[in-house]
Amino acid sequence: MASSLPPRAFRFVFSVCFMTATIPVPTPCLILTVRQQYHSCRIQLSDSDEQLAAIAIQNNYYSLFQVVKEADRVIDMIIRLGHRGDEIALQISAKACKLWVKEMDAVPIDSSISGDRSKLHPPKPSPCYILAADNRYQVITISVPDLDKSLSAIQVNGQYYSLFKPQSSADQVLQLVEKLARRDDETVIIASPDQSYDLYVLEPDAVPV
Repeated sequence: MASSLPPRAFRFVFSVCFMTATIPVPTPCLILTVRQQYHSCRIQLSDSDEQLAAIAIQNNYYSLFQVVKEADRVIDMIIRLGHRGDEIALQISAKACKLWVKEMDAVPIDSSISGDRSKLHPPKPSPCYILAADNRYQVITISVPDLDKSLSAIQVNGQYYSLFKPQSSADQVLQLVEKLARRDDETVIIASPDQSYDLYVLEPDAVPV
C-alpha cells in the first residue's frame, strides 16, 4: 500500500546498508496516545533553510519522518532507525502510523510554542523498545510479588520485562502496545525474521530467579 514520504526521509534509504546486528540496544521509541503529550509546531534545522512540520515533546523536537499504513513496515523501519541512533516517537492508529524523528539541532519557528508551554507538565509518553530477535537482550526467568509461579522474561538495559503474549501479526502487536501505553505500561516488542512478534511488559518489582 502507498505511504507518504517527505523529502528528508530519503536519508534513511542510504543508511540502511551500513547497519549491523552488533550494536547497543537503541533508545526506546515514545508511544503517543493523547494530544496532551505533544503539540504541533514547525522547526528549522541549522543546516537548512527548509521549514519542517514537527511536534514538541518535553522540550524536544521531532520532525515528521513518514506516514506508513503497513504495520510490519513500521516495526522494520523503527528497528533500522534505532540501529543508526535515531530517537523515534510513534503515533499508532488503525489507518496508519506516523513516525517522528528527534532533531537534535532544531530551532522552533512558531512563537506559540515558547513561553508558558514549557512550564506545563503534560503526561509522559510510554517508552517501547522495538528490537530484532538477534539484538542485545537477555532471556531470563523472573519472579514478581503476589505471584507464586515464575515468569518468562527478558532483560533490557537492566530492566525486566515479562512475556505478555505472542502476537501473530504486526497490526495486533502495535494495537496492543498502544492500549498498554494508555495504561502507562512500558513494553518491548521482539520481532522475529518470520514476522512473528513477542510482546513483553515492564515488571518494575521483578527479581531474577
